[in-house]
Amino acid sequence: MTMGLIADAWYHDMESTFGGLEVLALGSSAGQVSGALAAKELGHIGIYGISGTPQQLVRSPRAVRQSPTDLLKVCAMRRGRCIIEQSGRELTVAAGEFGLYDTAVPTGSPSRAHGNARS
Repeated sequence: MTMGLIADAWYHDMESTFGGLEVLALGSSAGQVSGALAAKELGHIGIYGISGTPQQLVRSPRAVRQSPTDLLKVCAMRRGRCIIEQSGRELTVAAGEFGLYDTAVPTGSPSRAHGNARS
């Protein structure tokens, strides 16, 4: 599978699994975004393992309107770090830490994606 097809599949997986989540390439991974997604359901709880190249995942106001949800998401980091940006606030979650956010509120900021490596 070529890098283009891998990237297309990754974009589709994120968008379809997480209600319109948009993938933006960052830093050295620009144009070559890829990742892996594993999913498991335990009753009403969905557990997802996500890994990939540096990228920003954005759930825009439009995506929130088109795919409304009332779920809370816990982000537990095993390696690396992520920055959760919501309602003008940022939370950095490092390996061994976790963060909680509301999926009914837009996350990320596409205007800040360029030159701000977040993984």
